Amino acid sequence: MDSYNIVGVLGRGAFGVVELVRDFNLKKLAVMKTIHIKSMSAENVKEAIKEIQILQMLNHPNIIKYYNSFQNKQSFHIIMEYAIHGTLENFVNKCSLTSKYIAQNCVLNILSQVTMAVDYIHKMKIIHSDINPMNILLTGNQGTVVKLGDFGSSRILTSDKIVGENCCTPCYMSPEQCFGKPLRLKSDIWQIGCVLYYLITTKHPFVAKSLADTISSIVEGVLSISEKMNFYDRDVIMLLHELLNRDPTVRPNASAILSNPYILPYVLNSNCHWSKSGRKSLNQNY
Repeated sequence: MDSYNIVGVLGRGAFGVVELVRDFNLKKLAVMKTIHIKSMSAENVKEAIKEIQILQMLNHPNIIKYYNSFQNKQSFHIIMEYAIHGTLENFVNKCSLTSKYIAQNCVLNILSQVTMAVDYIHKMKIIHSDINPMNILLTGNQGTVVKLGDFGSSRILTSDKIVGENCCTPCYMSPEQCFGKPLRLKSDIWQIGCVLYYLITTKHPFVAKSLADTISSIVEGVLSISEKMNFYDRDVIMLLHELLNRDPTVRPNASAILSNPYILPYVLNSNCHWSKSGRKSLNQNY
């Protein structure tokens, strides 16, 4: 711990805390996720170790970087990249205060970067299983680089699907997760669809008064139609409905999404991000 100076607390959970630290070895700010294993079951400790193992496997420009990990008798510590511009949820909340909608090119560029991260992990047979705006982070000089984070609920596939506990954010659960069916890669695709819905409407999908009502809305496909959808091309809304198809076998895979004519230009131009186009268009809509 001598190599780190705690700057502040970013968040707390049932088994630990996430802190902003100054890493004296890296000579920059980083995030330290501390998992208190003393109060955890043996199974939960195994899951914490699995998160570290998965993070060590990953190296992609749209995934939060893993730097280091260490442990003592009471806790695990994971050192990761700090995304200086915060979460996608924070970004959307700010936009909703000053604009009727988020520009389509900005939405599609964010979607393309998230999907590139998911395509990468899916090719490694890894399911994220908790893709939501709090786990999507913005960094880079202008906040134009989008990164997927928090692999605490991730699983490595040993077949085309895996049995495991569903730990994702309730309104982002896929229908198969609601039914307690085995996880599969296409469950992540549903969650990408939920993120697209959130970007278009600035509202979380399938939100209801209770968890039971939320699950009912998901399994019945009751998706609220927003007037903000009128600001987007018909093909973009069609893509949204494809991603949120209740039948996972019908949903496109991540590679197919990236080859969509509306998404492909952003993939090909991924090094430019949206600093010159999306951000400018957003400002025009403020």
